[in-house]
Amino acid sequence: MREPARSPRREAARRVTVRLLFVFYGLLLAEGPLRKWVLPGASNALVFLRDPVMLMILLAAAVAGPSRGARQAMALFAAVVLGCLACVTGQLAGSDVAPLAILAGLRNYFLFVPLAWIVADTVTAVDYARWLRLNLWLAGPIGLLVVVQYRSAPTSFINAVPGGGNDGVFLLVADVVRPYGLFSFTLGHSVFAAWMVGVLLAGFSARRRFNIGPWLAAAGALGTLAMGACSGSRTTLLLAAAVLLAFLLAALASPVATQRRRAM
Repeated sequence: MREPARSPRREAARRVTVRLLFVFYGLLLAEGPLRKWVLPGASNALVFLRDPVMLMILLAAAVAGPSRGARQAMALFAAVVLGCLACVTGQLAGSDVAPLAILAGLRNYFLFVPLAWIVADTVTAVDYARWLRLNLWLAGPIGLLVVVQYRSAPTSFINAVPGGGNDGVFLLVADVVRPYGLFSFTLGHSVFAAWMVGVLLAGFSARRRFNIGPWLAAAGALGTLAMGACSGSRTTLLLAAAVLLAFLLAALASPVATQRRRAM
């Protein structure tokens, strides 16, 4: 995370980019509820809900100005995209695959990759603290939702799948659903539950720096525990273990003894 740009124009663009990143994240979490419960008839179209916001993020980040590291990442990314476009040309020439299907595939693979360096370029420590607090606030309600899904019948409204209804809902065992949480399939929730372990570690290891009170930290921990415990997913356990291992390795590599002790 870098400091805000010195140019007033670029700083304004950076702030717009950060706001759009928060909107993008909100839409990422809202997509599943919209597809399952609010607008099931528009489920297929809602898959592309975040695309216009992503395009605005790209434009705002370009105005803010990429860093040197971002420009290097962009050059490598462009080379990969060009190579894949060459493959796509061969596919179009040698098969009857619909061009729109190939475009949808390219979108899935490449449209959101620039977030990796845009976040690094535009998000400051203050923005990151706001984002951590947001996730800790959300952990409790999401954890409660997952518990309700786990304890509800596979045919209940709370366990609807995208498009409405309950056909094909994923079961752990007979009459026990593997919760989807906010997402449109169980894998999304499994990854999110494990990823929230990283949010917790960041919040607990630097609570004062990020202005995270003990009650908020405790609520976030309980919500994250509920998400993981009710997921019934080995993916969640394996990814959570990977997050913990990465955190410990990073802590051990810290040159500051107090940081190592706090992290351990």
